[in-house]
Amino acid sequence: MLWVSSEASSGDSLGLSFADVPQGQCALSLDVIDGGKGLCASDDPDLSCGLDVRFTRPNR
Repeated sequence: MLWVSSEASSGDSLGLSFADVPQGQCALSLDVIDGGKGLCASDDPDLSCGLDVRFTRPNR
């Protein structure tokens, strides 16, 4: 199930961190882009979209 916030807008962000995983600790920041239609990923919280990875939801 996909949950999407109707309140998210460009400039909002979500931080994720994973501990106790075999690869070591991982932190990832997802920033809201395109007026809430997509997310971009960064491994540096001070650099928006630093990984040049984008997620978008399909048009319905």
